[in-house]
Amino acid sequence: MSDDAQQIKSSNNETDDTESEKVKEVSNSTQQQNFNAANGQGVVDNSGEAPLSDLAKQAEEYLHGWRRAKADYENLKKEVDRERKEMGTFARAMAAMDFIPIYDNFKKAAAHEPVLPESEEGTRFKQWMDGIQHIKSQFKEVLKQTGIEEIPTVGAAFDPRIHEAIEEREGAGVPPGQIIAEVSGGYKMGERVLQAAKVIIAK
Repeated sequence: MSDDAQQIKSSNNETDDTESEKVKEVSNSTQQQNFNAANGQGVVDNSGEAPLSDLAKQAEEYLHGWRRAKADYENLKKEVDRERKEMGTFARAMAAMDFIPIYDNFKKAAAHEPVLPESEEGTRFKQWMDGIQHIKSQFKEVLKQTGIEEIPTVGAAFDPRIHEAIEEREGAGVPPGQIIAEVSGGYKMGERVLQAAKVIIAK
């Protein structure tokens, strides 16, 4: 074989060896990429979208925010309803307050009922006083329906939050500070004092 033929054969062998090495490198590279992809390594998201884990976290935050907003709305609604109810009750109470002086006068009239001897006239007067007591009871019921309550006086301990002492007197067998007489009635609605009771207390 001539020298030229040997050189050509040698060159062809080197070319085949180079091509074989390149095929091996490509095959190894492909296998490595497949392995990385299977294990979640080296994967690049070129779509421009956030990973599913981030989207799930964001959705959870939105859900929590919506729940908080809903709870705040429900609490505000309850507060508004409560205030509206209180305002309605207070408005009715203020309207009923116009009748309190009349009720007080009925109470004073009933408290000074004279004692009359048994007679036809005394019987008629007793019937008249029974009518007064009945009207007084009706007034009291109307006040109660509007949420207004009478403040206890005679026999109760003096309380500066609901009573106004206008006089002190000696009270036989009565402890100091106890109320022995009512000058004018007091009224409250719940814990709100509408009118303090004017009273006389024992020294």
